[in-house]
Amino acid sequence: MNLRNVRQRAGLSQTELAARAGTTATYISWAENGRYVLSPGQAGRVANALGVQPQEVDELKSATSLESTNRAEAATNLPRAAR
Repeated sequence: MNLRNVRQRAGLSQTELAARAGTTATYISWAENGRYVLSPGQAGRVANALGVQPQEVDELKSATSLESTNRAEAATNLPRAAR
């Protein structure tokens, strides 16, 4: 599902969702329109504010996938003794 549909089903405006998620309505609008990719932290807060898992919302999946990829890349760049 996309972010706009989930937000509307929750009965929230962009401003209300932003306030609950600790971000701005501008970022919510940009995320809904594909102009901005939320950070993993923002994606988690938005999902929490909507009462869903990030993986359930198209615009939040990429942020959480990015976080997993970054962690995996960081682990491969560690010295062998630290892995």
